[in-house]
Amino acid sequence: MQNIKRYRFFILLILVVIAYSNRVSAQYNFSLNYEEFDIFFSPKKCVDTIEFTLKGRYAGYKLKLYLKDCKGEAHFKLFDKKNGLRMSGNYDNAIDTLKKYRLGRYLAQPEGVEKYSISAIRYLYPLKAGEWVYYEGEGKRKKSRTVTYVYTTE
Repeated sequence: MQNIKRYRFFILLILVVIAYSNRVSAQYNFSLNYEEFDIFFSPKKCVDTIEFTLKGRYAGYKLKLYLKDCKGEAHFKLFDKKNGLRMSGNYDNAIDTLKKYRLGRYLAQPEGVEKYSISAIRYLYPLKAGEWVYYEGEGKRKKSRTVTYVYTTE
């Protein structure tokens, strides 16, 4: 009888640990928005190296993002179309979650009717941090800037 009680307690303890670990990992499952490079994504792993082919301002450039955690802390390197290093720098973790709406339009609606689906997306906005270095030519350092923040409350 004593063994059955221990066994039940052990099973209950394992279930509590599993439930808690799922809750903890789920609370950091947000999209990340790196506005400088116009990328918005949900990381599959918290620590990862991710490569992007960019559009817009840096069309055709490659971004290597070395993600350090799920809140957006990262180091990056930006390469031009000829694989030359153009920029490198860092991001700090986002301070808080933000929210935006995603709209989806229903097709094949009657004349004069517009129908949309709407969902709220919670995301993190990592902050530029530390030294950002700009390069020209074959990795020659052109200029740099240091980014810092003074946090205020309202």
